[in-house]
Amino acid sequence: MAITSSLAQLRSAVTERGGYRRSTSLTPSILTGFINAGIVEVHDLLAKHNPDYLTKRTNPDLATVIGVETVALPSDFYKLRRVDLVRSGDATRLRSYQIDDETMLAEDSLWGIGGTYRYMLQAGTLRFVPTPTAVDTVRLWYIPHATKLVLDADLYDGIGGADDLVIEHALLRAAERDRRPAADHAAMIQRLEKRLMFAVEARDQSEPEYLPDLGRWEFG
Repeated sequence: MAITSSLAQLRSAVTERGGYRRSTSLTPSILTGFINAGIVEVHDLLAKHNPDYLTKRTNPDLATVIGVETVALPSDFYKLRRVDLVRSGDATRLRSYQIDDETMLAEDSLWGIGGTYRYMLQAGTLRFVPTPTAVDTVRLWYIPHATKLVLDADLYDGIGGADDLVIEHALLRAAERDRRPAADHAAMIQRLEKRLMFAVEARDQSEPEYLPDLGRWEFG
């Protein structure tokens, strides 16, 4: 069961822990901005150290358009993990290319055999070489961007103490804004980051790490 906190609860926690109950300068709008900044910090931490925890796949998958080099990325896209070309139910991982390779790849007729593509991440799109000449299914595995809380009732998943870490990031920003001592908040952030990493990495206890994938073995 997820442990969630609403935006209103997170703001209340920041004002209580930081002694801001009587503050008139730390408005709800400013607090909300600090909290959302903290959410981004936590999200980036997870994306760096345990990206699989955040990774999702396109549903529905994307589709190329004949004669069009690009396909728009999902609206919640943040970081790319993998691109697959799906044909007849079989997924083939595509390789990326750099801008300096585009002319060579576009002119090389061998890349057209079998409809093979290479892709480049570019300004909210995937750019393919060669230009698609058929409608193909493209599956993305990606990390979505951090959730932004707007309404008081909007919820944040505080699994593993992530909500405490968000609160400390908000308190650090509030202290820096008011030129108050911030060292204690910085130290607490480091401790909470370690706790969160342990909690997330230990989420799957179903199998020991050394256990082989028996599904890949054939038995006579």
